[in-house]
Amino acid sequence: ALSINIARHLVNTPAGDLNPRTYAECVEAMFSSSSTVTVEVLEGQRLIDENMNLLMAVGNAATEGPRLVHIKYRPKTSGAAIRPIALVGKGVTFDTGGLDIKPSSAMRWMKKDMGGSAACAAIAKWAELSNLAQPLDIYLALAENAIGKASFRPGDVITARSGITVEIHNTDAEGRLVLADALDYAVKQTGPDAPAAVINLATLTGAIKVGLGGDIAGLFSNSDALANALSGAGLSRGELSWRMPLFQPYKALLRSTFADYANASDGFAGAITAALFLELFVGQTAWAHLDIYAWKDSAGGAYAEAGGNGQSVQMLAEFLTQMSTKGL
Repeated sequence: ALSINIARHLVNTPAGDLNPRTYAECVEAMFSSSSTVTVEVLEGQRLIDENMNLLMAVGNAATEGPRLVHIKYRPKTSGAAIRPIALVGKGVTFDTGGLDIKPSSAMRWMKKDMGGSAACAAIAKWAELSNLAQPLDIYLALAENAIGKASFRPGDVITARSGITVEIHNTDAEGRLVLADALDYAVKQTGPDAPAAVINLATLTGAIKVGLGGDIAGLFSNSDALANALSGAGLSRGELSWRMPLFQPYKALLRSTFADYANASDGFAGAITAALFLELFVGQTAWAHLDIYAWKDSAGGAYAEAGGNGQSVQMLAEFLTQMSTKGL
């Protein structure tokens, strides 16, 4: 219950109070006395050194610049042979849409656009308090998609951390950009920190809500074992997901004349093309993408109260508990 409420309160906090800087400080404070969790905040020159150009493009127009927060959980009881699971959360603390600005009706609740990262931060606290045997590396990709003199523009071509070039077709397709650099950073950890699997959580597309509603997560994965484990874990806790196809021919919808890929397509299948874009950055690592809403517009349904609902926290808690005992 505590971890769910952490996620809910983070999402419900106004964007004027929760920006990339204060969010990172909040996470540091959450684990300041922990013996099993360390927090590293990458910002400024460190992001430049890491070539996190997509993350910086999204966040550089805001008063508070972007951050990548790395929460490293290493339990005292873990066996040395257990490889960590990586969780990557979209943490857009407010989304104006950028220069492709949202209408006011679509912008009203955009403080919730960090719901994926909130679930990840909550899971880190749950893991610490429950002494989970499964090691974790959790990455929060934090940025505010603001409008200003440093805004990125439609038509810009940006080189991702992975080396893939991306043409910006829509500045409001920013979540996949911040995730792309964070995913690349996560999957390229080496040695004992190399992840056994990576799972990203994101309030990524409106298309998934059109198809599944707000209470059911869209689940994309390049691994049947990982997808089945996640969906089964969620079902046992009453959190539903629906497996969606990574239909490879739709990658053609992301074709760009001036770069390797565009960040958005102009046609249908928006949730699928967003997932296919993310897949470009995970290599051969077992990966799952949860496209979530993380919010209730009004009371009722599967989540009783309006506002942030902590979506996916219970699913991940059950999944990680199972992983710590039997693996995939």
